[in-house]
Amino acid sequence: MALTYDAQDTSDAESDTQPLEQAIEERGDSPEAGTGVDTPDRDDSEAERDRRRPSNALKRPHSSTPRSPAVSQVDSTTVALTPVFQAHTALLPDSPFEFFTTRNHPTNKINYRYTPCGPSATPALPLAIHRVIESPPQCVRFSWEDRSSFVLVTEDAKTITAEKGWRAARANVPVREGNWYWEVKVDRGGGDGGRESGGVGEGGWARVGVARREAPLNAPVGFDGHSYCYRDRSGDAVTLSRPKPYGKPYGSGSVIGIYISLPRRESPGETDRRNPARIVRKRVPIRYKGQLYFESLEYTPSKEMEDLNADPANRAKIVVEEKKAAAPGTKARPPVADLTPPPRPLPRLEQAKIAFFLDGVCQGVAYENIYDFLPLRLHPGQRKKEKDVRENWHDDGFMGYFPIVSVFGGAIATLNPGPEFAFPPPADIEGVLVASPHPPTTEALVEPSRKRDDGTPDERTWRPLCERYAESFVEQAALDDVDERESIRVWVAAQEEEAASRAKAALANGASAAKKGKLVASSGTAKTTMNE
Repeated sequence: MALTYDAQDTSDAESDTQPLEQAIEERGDSPEAGTGVDTPDRDDSEAERDRRRPSNALKRPHSSTPRSPAVSQVDSTTVALTPVFQAHTALLPDSPFEFFTTRNHPTNKINYRYTPCGPSATPALPLAIHRVIESPPQCVRFSWEDRSSFVLVTEDAKTITAEKGWRAARANVPVREGNWYWEVKVDRGGGDGGRESGGVGEGGWARVGVARREAPLNAPVGFDGHSYCYRDRSGDAVTLSRPKPYGKPYGSGSVIGIYISLPRRESPGETDRRNPARIVRKRVPIRYKGQLYFESLEYTPSKEMEDLNADPANRAKIVVEEKKAAAPGTKARPPVADLTPPPRPLPRLEQAKIAFFLDGVCQGVAYENIYDFLPLRLHPGQRKKEKDVRENWHDDGFMGYFPIVSVFGGAIATLNPGPEFAFPPPADIEGVLVASPHPPTTEALVEPSRKRDDGTPDERTWRPLCERYAESFVEQAALDDVDERESIRVWVAAQEEEAASRAKAALANGASAAKKGKLVASSGTAKTTMNE
């Protein structure tokens, strides 16, 4: 379905439309810092960390010199700057990969999201307009911004690892509808790489799956209802932190194939302005260390989704505050339950399914009818309380399910979006799922017929994830075109209103001057008559 976008609604349901400020803010060392100037390529925390690190480190990179691209003096209209690659100080077992920390870009955290942008290439625009741009390398990979700050990455952003704790990284494009397939190779996992191998702790573990934007990045995939995973330790499928028996365990060298099938999305229409499916973008351009980014408020988990993580035993108990005795002549306070709006239903994507393959062997359907990735609709009659003009209760055009991997204790995982796979899946994955250990309970969602580059029919009922990259930026460019036209319309309307105000003021000033002249003239005539 082509994305539909109502550019004139820059605020939510019952609010007046309100254009966002286009001024570019200067940011300092962190996205949370106040306004400032661009900062040099320096990180004092690195030196402090080296001072605290014990001298018997298991493995250190040979050089601590940052790999930095030349600083651009002109903002690019097509591709963002390459991040600065800094040698890490993590204690990791030997591996054939060279991992880095990256700097000179913000990361999505503390309820803020960052997307590279640049000035519009449209000539002779009357005002500054910005558009989404790509960042290198220009392909499906792990996102520079949308990953835990503790995740280490290779220069091609295809392979990740982390020293301690569960850390996750999302891919740079979501899937919103259709049937998609990709692979993740677990280069180290299943408990390998512990102390006996020169690492730390109990070894490396990995979880592979899909996640919405609300899923935390410093937690394992499957921690809450915003993500779904297939874990290596036991082969369980995990969501809401509740494992269920699913497939075979896996470890170092295993290749996991991920298949997701999502129903096609219907147009939200123009009449229901409170519909979360309506696309509304709320963002402001900022400058962070020489590069422009759109800053927007990230979607936060709803109370209804958070309640899913509660213990079922505790969730079954409805605790109602007892009414306290009211003072004479006053009204008793109502119970807390009476003040809380009723829970909203959690929409599901009917017929959606997620399945996994292990070294080419289908493990069956792990999840069906998964939760919709759109925000929940506001309660009827409820007016949202905006703390920020960018607070968004609608789809911003970049929501969906993202490929995600979480690693623990030095585990290593590599994303392969295709088109060449280590274990190519069958043309009809849905047919294989029917004969799998966990067959689907819903009908298959059929992809529209397509043709290959050579013009021959494509018999596959799925698409490799690599094809989603160009498609995603085409969608964003179409929304940027609408934003650009709307910004010019608003600017022209403001100029016309200002010109009308000036003309009205000039007319009023002219009338006032004429009236004053008449008064002066009549006063002079009166004086002349008196003198005569």
